[in-house]
Amino acid sequence: MDKNKIKKIFKEKLNLNIKSIKDSSNGIDHKVCIVTITDKGKYIYSEKSPELKDNLNTLYNIEWSTNKCLELGLKVPRVLLRTRNYLIETFLEGIELRKIKLTKEEYKKVYFELGKFLKKLHSIRSDKFIKWGEKIDRGRSKSYTSYISKNVNKWLNESLENKLISKYQFQSANNYYNVNKKLIKKNNYVLLHNDLCEEHIFMKNKKFSGVIDFGDSAFGFAEIDFRGFLQFKGNYKFKGNYKFKELLSGYNKK
Repeated sequence: MDKNKIKKIFKEKLNLNIKSIKDSSNGIDHKVCIVTITDKGKYIYSEKSPELKDNLNTLYNIEWSTNKCLELGLKVPRVLLRTRNYLIETFLEGIELRKIKLTKEEYKKVYFELGKFLKKLHSIRSDKFIKWGEKIDRGRSKSYTSYISKNVNKWLNESLENKLISKYQFQSANNYYNVNKKLIKKNNYVLLHNDLCEEHIFMKNKKFSGVIDFGDSAFGFAEIDFRGFLQFKGNYKFKGNYKFKELLSGYNKK
C-alpha cells in the first residue's frame, strides 16, 4: 500500500495530516490500514485489492450497509469518503473480541448484546436475493431458488469432473435437491453481515462496542449469520455452547 498516496488523499480530501499508517489487512478483497491523525484520533483506510480482476463491489457494499445500520442506531463505523478504488471510515474504538479474555459471565453479556445487534440488522429486508460480491441494492438473482437452480448442475458437474464426488454421489445430490427445493424459503431475505466472527466484533472496557467489516454483506437467510458461532475446529457444536445460546437469547428478546 502506497503510504505517500494515502497521505495525499487525507490532506487533499479531508484536510488532515497523517501521523502514522499501520497495515491491518486480513483478506483478499481489499487492503486495510489504520491511519492515525495528529490530535484527531484514528481512521480506517480501505483500498480495493489490485490482485482481483473482478470488481466485487466490496467498498460500495460497506458504505451502503453501514449507512443502513447507522439509521437504526447500530454501532458500526461511519463512511466519510468512498471512491471506486478506496474508502475512508471512522475508527471503531475498542479491540477485537478474539484478542481479549473474559469470564464466562462477561462472554454471556457480550453475546446477548450481539444477538440484539443481529436482530436489528436482520430487520433490514429485501424481496431479492443478493449474493456475495453483487451490488447490495441491485443483485441479478430474483430469488435464491432461481440462483440455485441455475448453478446446482454446474457445481455438481465440476465436483464430478474434479473427482471430488462419485457418480452415485452426484446422482444422490441431484435427486435430493429436486425433491426438496420446494422447501426453500422465498422472498424472505435479510441484510447479512456474512462474515460475523470474533475478529469483527469489537469490545471496549470489556463491553460490546460494535461490529466492523461489512465487505461481504449480502441479502439472504438470517441463519447464515449464526454459522460462525456454531463452528468449532471444523465441526458444528451446539451442546454446551453457552455463547451461542446467549446469542439466540439476545436475538429473540422481545
